[in-house]
Amino acid sequence: MLTTSTITTSTRITPDFVCNNSVCNCLDSSSFYSTSQNKCLKCRNGWTPFRNICYQVFTTLRSWSNSVGHCNSLNSSLLLAEDDEKFNYFKLISKNLTSISSNQRTWVNAQYTSLNVFQWINGNTINPSFIMSLADKSNVPCCFAYYTIPSSLLGIYSCTQSSNGICEYTE
Repeated sequence: MLTTSTITTSTRITPDFVCNNSVCNCLDSSSFYSTSQNKCLKCRNGWTPFRNICYQVFTTLRSWSNSVGHCNSLNSSLLLAEDDEKFNYFKLISKNLTSISSNQRTWVNAQYTSLNVFQWINGNTINPSFIMSLADKSNVPCCFAYYTIPSSLLGIYSCTQSSNGICEYTE
Protein backbone atom coordinates (compact mmCIF):
# COMPACT_ATOMS: atom_id res chain seq x y z
CA MET A 1 0.00 0.00 0.00
CA LEU A 2 1.32 3.40 -0.96
CA THR A 3 0.73 6.30 1.38
CA THR A 4 1.31 9.89 0.70
CA SER A 5 1.97 12.46 3.27
CA THR A 6 1.78 16.11 2.95
CA ILE A 7 4.67 18.08 4.30
CA THR A 8 3.64 21.45 5.45
CA THR A 9 6.22 24.12 5.57
CA SER A 10 5.65 27.47 7.07
CA THR A 11 7.52 30.57 6.31
CA ARG A 12 8.30 32.65 9.31
CA ILE A 13 9.07 36.23 8.57
CA THR A 14 11.43 37.61 11.14
CA PRO A 15 11.08 41.33 11.65
CA ASP A 16 14.13 43.47 11.11
CA PHE A 17 13.60 45.25 14.41
CA VAL A 18 13.15 44.53 18.11
CA CYS A 19 10.87 46.51 20.41
CA ASN A 20 11.22 46.85 24.15
CA ASN A 21 8.97 49.11 26.23
CA SER A 22 7.58 50.63 23.01
CA VAL A 23 11.08 51.60 21.82
CA CYS A 24 11.99 49.81 18.61
CA ASN A 25 15.52 49.33 17.31
CA CYS A 26 16.55 48.01 13.91
CA LEU A 27 18.81 44.99 13.72
CA ASP A 28 20.63 46.49 10.72
CA SER A 29 23.05 49.09 12.06
CA SER A 30 22.57 51.36 9.03
CA SER A 31 18.79 51.69 9.52
CA PHE A 32 16.47 53.51 11.89
CA TYR A 33 12.96 52.59 13.02
CA SER A 34 10.31 54.83 11.48
CA THR A 35 7.50 55.20 14.01
CA SER A 36 5.17 56.61 11.36
CA GLN A 37 5.77 53.72 8.94
CA ASN A 38 6.33 50.96 11.55
CA LYS A 39 9.38 49.63 9.77
CA CYS A 40 13.12 50.08 9.43
CA LEU A 41 14.42 52.54 6.85
CA LYS A 42 17.93 53.34 5.67
CA CYS A 43 19.35 56.72 6.62
CA ARG A 44 20.27 59.12 3.84
CA ASN A 45 23.90 59.10 2.69
CA GLY A 46 26.17 60.64 5.33
CA TRP A 47 23.66 60.21 8.16
CA THR A 48 23.91 57.85 11.14
CA PRO A 49 20.95 55.99 12.70
CA PHE A 50 20.00 56.12 16.37
CA ARG A 51 16.73 54.52 17.51
CA ASN A 52 14.00 56.28 15.50
CA ILE A 53 16.10 59.07 13.97
CA CYS A 54 19.04 59.66 11.68
CA TYR A 55 21.55 62.29 12.70
CA GLN A 56 24.47 64.20 11.24
CA VAL A 57 27.02 66.22 13.19
CA PHE A 58 28.66 69.40 11.98
CA THR A 59 31.80 71.09 13.22
CA THR A 60 31.48 74.21 11.10
CA LEU A 61 30.85 76.70 13.88
CA ARG A 62 27.53 78.52 13.60
CA SER A 63 25.26 80.64 15.77
CA TRP A 64 22.16 78.89 17.12
CA SER A 65 19.85 80.39 14.48
CA ASN A 66 22.32 79.59 11.68
CA SER A 67 22.53 76.03 13.03
CA VAL A 68 18.73 75.76 12.91
CA GLY A 69 18.85 77.11 9.33
CA HIS A 70 21.60 74.67 8.36
CA CYS A 71 19.57 71.72 9.66
CA ASN A 72 16.43 73.02 7.91
CA SER A 73 18.38 73.19 4.62
CA LEU A 74 19.10 69.47 5.08
CA ASN A 75 15.38 68.70 5.65
CA SER A 76 16.09 68.07 9.30
CA SER A 77 16.02 69.91 12.63
CA LEU A 78 18.47 70.71 15.38
CA LEU A 79 18.69 67.88 17.94
CA LEU A 80 15.94 67.37 20.53
CA ALA A 81 17.41 65.07 23.20
CA GLU A 82 14.38 64.81 25.45
CA ASP A 83 14.69 61.37 27.07
CA ASP A 84 17.53 60.00 29.20
CA GLU A 85 18.85 57.48 26.67
CA LYS A 86 18.93 59.96 23.79
CA PHE A 87 20.36 62.71 25.99
CA ASN A 88 23.18 60.50 27.25
CA TYR A 89 23.96 59.10 23.80
CA PHE A 90 24.34 62.58 22.32
CA LYS A 91 26.27 63.76 25.37
CA LEU A 92 28.98 61.32 24.24
CA ILE A 93 28.65 62.43 20.61
CA SER A 94 29.14 66.07 21.69
CA LYS A 95 32.28 65.09 23.63
CA ASN A 96 33.64 63.49 20.46
CA LEU A 97 32.87 66.68 18.50
CA THR A 98 34.98 68.65 20.96
CA SER A 99 37.99 66.48 20.16
CA ILE A 100 37.45 67.17 16.45
CA SER A 101 36.76 70.91 16.53
CA SER A 102 38.12 71.96 19.96
CA ASN A 103 34.87 73.92 20.48
CA GLN A 104 33.30 72.99 23.82
CA ARG A 105 29.65 73.61 22.87
CA THR A 106 27.16 71.67 20.75
CA TRP A 107 23.79 73.35 20.13
CA VAL A 108 20.51 71.56 20.85
CA ASN A 109 17.00 72.64 19.86
CA ALA A 110 16.10 74.55 23.01
CA GLN A 111 15.94 78.22 23.89
CA TYR A 112 15.71 79.96 27.24
CA THR A 113 13.16 82.74 26.73
CA SER A 114 11.52 83.12 30.17
CA LEU A 115 13.23 83.15 33.55
CA ASN A 116 13.34 79.66 35.05
CA VAL A 117 11.34 78.11 32.19
CA PHE A 118 13.47 75.41 30.56
CA GLN A 119 11.84 74.07 27.40
CA TRP A 120 12.75 72.32 24.20
CA ILE A 121 11.66 74.19 21.09
CA ASN A 122 8.59 71.91 20.88
CA GLY A 123 7.37 73.18 24.27
CA ASN A 124 8.27 70.09 26.31
CA THR A 125 10.06 70.71 29.60
CA ILE A 126 13.79 69.98 29.76
CA ASN A 127 14.63 67.48 32.48
CA PRO A 128 16.32 69.63 35.19
CA SER A 129 19.02 66.96 35.65
CA PHE A 130 20.16 67.70 32.07
CA ILE A 131 21.10 71.30 32.97
CA MET A 132 24.38 72.31 34.63
CA SER A 133 23.76 73.64 38.13
CA LEU A 134 26.19 76.50 37.46
CA ALA A 135 24.40 77.62 34.29
CA ASP A 136 23.76 81.38 34.24
CA LYS A 137 19.98 81.51 34.40
CA SER A 138 19.70 85.30 34.67
CA ASN A 139 20.03 86.25 31.01
CA VAL A 140 17.18 85.73 28.54
CA PRO A 141 16.86 85.02 25.69
CA CYS A 142 19.60 82.42 25.40
CA CYS A 143 20.09 79.00 23.84
CA PHE A 144 21.04 75.59 25.20
CA ALA A 145 24.11 73.60 24.25
CA TYR A 146 25.91 70.58 25.58
CA TYR A 147 29.06 71.87 27.26
CA THR A 148 31.77 69.24 27.46
CA ILE A 149 33.66 70.59 30.48
CA PRO A 150 33.16 69.52 33.21
CA SER A 151 30.04 67.36 32.82
CA SER A 152 28.67 67.54 29.25
CA LEU A 153 25.35 68.73 30.58
CA LEU A 154 23.37 71.56 29.00
CA GLY A 155 24.53 75.09 29.57
CA ILE A 156 22.82 78.36 28.66
CA TYR A 157 24.66 80.60 26.19
CA SER A 158 24.17 83.63 24.01
CA CYS A 159 22.49 82.41 20.82
CA THR A 160 25.00 84.42 18.77
CA GLN A 161 27.99 82.39 19.97
CA SER A 162 29.39 79.92 17.45
CA SER A 163 29.14 76.23 18.23
CA ASN A 164 29.04 72.72 16.79
CA GLY A 165 25.67 71.15 16.13
CA ILE A 166 23.74 67.97 15.47
CA CYS A 167 20.90 67.71 12.97
CA GLU A 168 18.28 64.96 13.12
CA TYR A 169 15.41 63.71 10.98
CA THR A 170 12.84 60.96 10.96
CA GLU A 171 10.33 59.76 8.38
